[in-house]
Formats: sequence, C-alpha cells, structure tokens
Amino acid sequence: MKKIIKKAICFICAILFFQSGSIPTYADESAAFYVQTAAALSDGMIRVSVYLKDADNLAGIDAELFFDSTKVSFEGSSLGKAFSSSYADINYDKDNSKVHYVMLYPDGVSGDGIMMTVDFKLLGTDKSYQPELKINSLIDSSNEMNEIPYSIKYQQADGNWSDNTDQSGNIADKKIIADTLKEYGSKEDKKTEGKPSKDTVSVDSNNNLNGSTAEYGDSQTDVAEQPREAVTDSENTEAVEQNVTESNTESSTEVLASDKKAPVNKKVVESKKTKGKRGDYAVYIIVALLIICVIAAGVIAKIKNRIMK
Repeated sequence: MKKIIKKAICFICAILFFQSGSIPTYADESAAFYVQTAAALSDGMIRVSVYLKDADNLAGIDAELFFDSTKVSFEGSSLGKAFSSSYADINYDKDNSKVHYVMLYPDGVSGDGIMMTVDFKLLGTDKSYQPELKINSLIDSSNEMNEIPYSIKYQQADGNWSDNTDQSGNIADKKIIADTLKEYGSKEDKKTEGKPSKDTVSVDSNNNLNGSTAEYGDSQTDVAEQPREAVTDSENTEAVEQNVTESNTESSTEVLASDKKAPVNKKVVESKKTKGKRGDYAVYIIVALLIICVIAAGVIAKIKNRIMK
C-alpha cells in the first residue's frame, strides 16, 4: 500500500504564485478562532474545544495544535460537526507533540461552531492544560482561493480571553464552559453539549484514523480503523506521492497550505489508493509535463513584465 504524497501541491502553489503576480490576495471577511479553556472529564482527562466563528465561503483549513508532552499525553481528537468534511485528515505527530488537521470543502462552507476537539490526559499536578493553535492556511472558495484573515484567542481559566495560552494550570468552572458553548457553538454542538460526534473524522493515540470519507458526490465509504505512520514536518515538505485509480478504491483527500508567512502557497491534494501501475506512470508523466509548461509560461511572463518595467 503506497503512502500519500504531499508535495505535489507545491507545484500547484508555484503556478498560483506566478499567475497571481507574486502578490498575495486576502478575502474581505475575517474569521476568529477561540481555543476554549479545558473541560474536566474523568480519570484525569481533559477536553479542549477549538471554535471557529465568522468563516464565510470556507474552502480549506490547514491547522496544527502543539502541546507539551511533559504535561499531557494525547488521547484523541475529532472534527466538529459544523466543520466536518468527507475530505479531511487528522494526523497525530508524536515526535513533534502536535496534531495536524487538513480539511477541504469543495462547495464551500459557512457557519460557526466547534472546529475540533482534542482530549488529553494530565501527567503532572496541574488540573488543566491548553494547547497552542497554529493556522497554516485558511482559504475561501472563490476562484482566486483568497486567504481569509483571522484572529486567535485563548480562553483563560477565569473565562477571559487572551492572545496567549492559559498557563495557570487551573480548571475552569463548568459555567464558563457552558457559556462558551452557548456563545460560539452551533446548534448541533449545543444539542450534543459539545461532545464529539461519532460520524466525524477522528484519530486516536495510536494514530488510527476513523470516521467517514467519500469521493465528491453521492458515494461514501467508511474508513476502518487503520494505523498510520506519523507524518513529520520534513515529510510534509519534502515528499509527495500520488496514486490514481481506475476501479473500486478507498479514497482520501488532504489539503495542505503554506505557512502563514507565505499565504500564496496553497496546498490541495486529492489522492486515491489504486491498482495498476501503468496508469500511474502515464498520469505522472502527463501531469509533470503540464506543470513544467505552466511554470515555464509563468516565469517567462514575469521576465517580460520586469523588462517592460
């Protein structure tokens, strides 16, 4: 079984870069992420919910949650119902103490609610912990695939919001958790009291991906519990594999986008587990030739523009 490659999108990003004239474009809308203070579960477990508000015409999300492995151990994570997608992936990177989320919405999505929940087990004397959220890319569904401006706020144990993670180690009162759900949660979130839905994509501490993925359309197939190797940052930026199928397959789609410092580097990869090597090689050659031609055209256009200037 082949591994899914992730760097092919870099070529696509290069194409977008040249076509955009090297000037990043931003959407007018501004989204807001709210990392909730942890809610106490049982047996030393806590749950942190990340809310997303005012995201209109959302096409893709590339996000990461970083945590201190000396203070907590990762137990599992799920996508929220409001932002669930058949084209989604969650990867637990144990070596780098982070969880990587990639989500794609082919038709665009708008709304408010829980984007993901993550469960930890406390290891020390602290009664609470809050991970750090990083958004690599947030793009809209326009033809230009504009970057959506955003802000990130962290709820403190006393209920206030800050630009920095909560370092108090104190658990918040249940009323604070309930009020946050009431303020930022979707109707489905409130109905389930913020608990993860069983039919959304999730991952456990063994990096078993569960939930549902489907090809874009009416067909949908369940993803069985399947261990996956943790994908490190170097693998994300240095390796790309793409499989194309002609018959019955399982399919998964991954969206990767650039670091926020380079918002034009949008990564969108759709891959399929396949049979038949000949078809693969033919597609590789055709795609490579097309990419080279487009990139060459972009370079020539840039050189002409500079000469004219």
